[in-house]
Amino acid sequence: MEISKDEFISKIYYDIDDGFQSINQTYKDAKLKDSSITLDDVKNWFKQNTIKKNKPHGYNSFIAPYPYYEYQLDLLFFNDLSKEAGVKQKLGMICIDIFSRYITVAEIDSKTPKDILDGLKQCIADQQCKPEIIFTDQEGSFLSKVVQSYLKEHDIKHLVTRSHPAYAERAIRTIKNMVYKRVEANENNNWNHFIKSVLNTYNNKHVHSVIGFTPNHARL
Repeated sequence: MEISKDEFISKIYYDIDDGFQSINQTYKDAKLKDSSITLDDVKNWFKQNTIKKNKPHGYNSFIAPYPYYEYQLDLLFFNDLSKEAGVKQKLGMICIDIFSRYITVAEIDSKTPKDILDGLKQCIADQQCKPEIIFTDQEGSFLSKVVQSYLKEHDIKHLVTRSHPAYAERAIRTIKNMVYKRVEANENNNWNHFIKSVLNTYNNKHVHSVIGFTPNHARL
């Protein structure tokens, strides 16, 4: 009896010895046994069969099946550096692709809906691909009409947590730590002076223990 493509891919993925691989590896394994299987077939299967796990409060319950699927966003504050510099610095909006851990940061002037929307657009542009989902806290401007209209127009689903997005919160700690080291070594209190080099180092040289790749490599 002939089985469907979904059933075939499921059999490949859940194989005890060789299964539970990434999208690309699952596709390669499936292609060896059935040349009609396409990468889109495998991607669609992953999308429909996203693994769920019980996670601590604040974590999204879904594991992203592939890059550019879900971005978590949060605001990045450097109030202490503003005090030291004697000049109010811009806010940052951090955006992390939770599959690859690739991070972008956009500078914004305020938390107004317009500035939040501008930051969101910049983050998506820097990520180089529109996500299917964004995940944020309940910051008012993320829930504003102007932002919600943009998300609806671009068919981006918005998930909201009452705490902080866990991946974004962890990314903030990492990025701020990297910025502060450079601030201290260079006696320059402007975080935006260092953010480009910090992101380059993080995205291209930082190998994550969980995924075993740099964020840039994990997108390939």
